[in-house]
This record gives sequence, structure tokens and C-alpha cells, in this order.
Amino acid sequence: MKIEKSTSALATSFDETAKDLLATISSFNEEEFNQIPFAGSWSAAQVADHLKKSLKGTINALHGQVKPSEREPDEQVEKLKSIFLNFDIKMQSPEFILPTEQPLQKDTVYQNLKEITDEISKAINTLDLSFASTITFPNSGELTRHEWVSFATFHTQRHILQMKNIKKHFEAATVQ
Repeated sequence: MKIEKSTSALATSFDETAKDLLATISSFNEEEFNQIPFAGSWSAAQVADHLKKSLKGTINALHGQVKPSEREPDEQVEKLKSIFLNFDIKMQSPEFILPTEQPLQKDTVYQNLKEITDEISKAINTLDLSFASTITFPNSGELTRHEWVSFATFHTQRHILQMKNIKKHFEAATVQ
């Protein structure tokens, strides 16, 4: 029974995060979306592109080759949370999920992320999340599907905050 409650909470958390992501993207106008707010930052479009690539990787892990796990399905969730929701840590993105340098159409990015997050939501509700993906996660090894969804949630939450900070930067600039 524990896993059912855990799966329900996981689904709710992911769905709320996905809604927040899409609402945050919608808050930008087209110009702001592609504008780098300050040196060393990504644009909101680049953050969204990075998330798109990362979330596609999560889909691959969820639907890829899996095997029964020999541990609790949520064993590494707190570790992932402590890493990705620690905003004092400045992280470097792996090269394969670095964003494009090209301008992106906000509506296209929004639609792509909506489809990807809908696919993950469906996976949460239809797959056995206790199985471990054979795709390894940096510094953590094999994660269960449950842990992959948790990672996707925390990682997305981290970047939603980043996009909201970018938006605040633009709002502050227009007030001055």
C-alpha cells in the first residue's frame, strides 16, 4: 500500500510542477523569452530547452529497459531532492542537455513541454515505478522509475525558480 500512496503523491507533485512550468513560460512575452537577462545567465527559452532535453531523457529512462529493483523504489529521493533543490549549489549541465543558442518560439516550446510532461504523467499512472532503469544517473547509478520522476520534478522546480528570477529581472528593469 505504501507504493500506491507514494505514486499518488508523486503524480500530484509532478503534475503541479508541470502546470507551474507551463504557467511560468506563458508569463514571458516573445522578446523576453529569448533575451539573456544578465551575463552568465541563460534566457528563459534556453532554460526551457534544457528542461525539454532533460525531460526527454526521463521519458527514455521510464520507457527503456528496466529490471526489478532490490531496494525501496524511493530510496534515493531525498538525496536527489537535497541536490536539486539546494539553490546554493551552482551546477554545470551535462553537454548532451545544454540548450541551443538559437532563438526559440515560445508557443512551440510550450507545446513541446506540454506533450512531454503529459507523457511523463501518463507513465507515472501506468508503469510499475518500482522497477529500476538500466540507464545510469550521474553519481547515483541506476535509479528506479519512481526516482527518475522525482528527479524530473526537482530538476524542473529548480529551473522554474530560475525562470521566475529571470522574469523578475525584466519586471524590475521596466519599473526603473
